[in-house]
Amino acid sequence: MDQLSSTDSPTSSKRTRRQYTPEFRAKVVALSSQPEWSVARVAREHGINANLLHKWRRAAEPVDSPIAERPAFMPVSLPNPGNKATVHFELNGLSIDWPLAHIDLAIPWMRALQL
Repeated sequence: MDQLSSTDSPTSSKRTRRQYTPEFRAKVVALSSQPEWSVARVAREHGINANLLHKWRRAAEPVDSPIAERPAFMPVSLPNPGNKATVHFELNGLSIDWPLAHIDLAIPWMRALQL
């Protein structure tokens, strides 16, 4: 059985960097900007790395665009649980609604019921 020694090396092929046309770059950047397309999906379907597509997207942004024009996070209001929110437990035939504000007290209680 022939094996390569540590000093032997297989013939290496010279790698060349792929060149993409400006039209191709514009096409995938525009496609990745569509709401129904993710950057990862566009990159995968076009055989490119998602990081490269992100780089192209940043390069395509206008340099003088003010930050106010860029999309921002949208505020989301969450319900205030207060004292009304509860967690429903059923254990050993017992059903109880425990106040969420005091959920830390429910664990020892549940352990005691499992005996």
